[in-house]
Amino acid sequence: AVDLSFNTKMSAHRDLEIVVSAIEKLPNKCKEAFIMSRVHDKTYPEIAAALGVSVSTVEKYIMKSLVFLRDHLD
Repeated sequence: AVDLSFNTKMSAHRDLEIVVSAIEKLPNKCKEAFIMSRVHDKTYPEIAAALGVSVSTVEKYIMKSLVFLRDHLD
């Protein structure tokens, strides 16, 4: 097991808060698709079925999310 220092843990916690805050700012459909993909490990076809959209729309949601997050986390 890795024993992380208090400062390392606090820094990781702050980083996580920043990422979660950025994800919360995503448009709703992008946020849903992103969370289903990255947190719940759903495939694009599974996400498309759940959201009632095409796979290509899910691809656009994910790409839009990644660009948004990259721009807001740099």
